[in-house]
Amino acid sequence: NVLDAYLPECTYVDSDAFAYCFLGYNTVLDLPKCEYVGNSAFYSCGFSQLNLPECTYIDSNAFGNCQHLYLRSIYLPKCEYIGRGAFGHNGYLLSVNLPECKYLTDQAFEYCSNFSVIYLGSTSVCSLSVRLSSIDAFYETGITSSTGSIFVPASLVSAYKSAERWSYYSDRI
Repeated sequence: NVLDAYLPECTYVDSDAFAYCFLGYNTVLDLPKCEYVGNSAFYSCGFSQLNLPECTYIDSNAFGNCQHLYLRSIYLPKCEYIGRGAFGHNGYLLSVNLPECKYLTDQAFEYCSNFSVIYLGSTSVCSLSVRLSSIDAFYETGITSSTGSIFVPASLVSAYKSAERWSYYSDRI
């Protein structure tokens, strides 16, 4: 039995709006018009499915530290920016599909121990920021432990393998 947290007209979720709010193990968070999710908007929340088809920007810690976040996969068709720690500390996350992503910040998926597959589909190489030399978007994930895969458009494989910060993952691209 799947419950819904349906906000059909919401275009923006402000910082800390639902922080520490447990929505339910079988809840679908459905925001069909939301374009922006603010800093820590759903920090330390719990739900199982996420629908953000129009979202272009996910701010820092937006879905971070969600000990009860039962998302196995995330598909954000229009998202261009994933902020620092946006999905960090989510142990159930396995894969992410970001067809339009242009910028991944440090710690975006840190400590997502089961996270091992990312799909990046933009027509240019996605920027990967690193705050400290060893802490990047994939810190302590299957991607940094050499068991993960990074899928990019065939025309960009060479560019990713030689791009700053991405070259570290060249054997996984």
